[in-house]
Amino acid sequence: LAPFLDDPEPHPWVLDQAGWIHDRRGQFERARDFYVRAVERGLTGGRDCQTRTRLAIVHERLGEIGRAAAQHDAAVDQDVSTTPSPDLRP
Repeated sequence: LAPFLDDPEPHPWVLDQAGWIHDRRGQFERARDFYVRAVERGLTGGRDCQTRTRLAIVHERLGEIGRAAAQHDAAVDQDVSTTPSPDLRP
């Protein structure tokens, strides 16, 4: 992912995947930072819901319970049934 993360405006899916990698490695602060950036850059439908859920779990692991609850609520309040996934081909 490194070449894609060097982009001045990396795709939100790349940020999400970087967060996931750090999450799996137990690097929760780094994971949180990437997940937050992914959400801020704008993910579509189910991907936003999934990333917010992962972010909520990371917040919980870091003891940030209020932030975890807010991300969980944002994830479950979404209507993901009609939002298509973006085409990532160059």
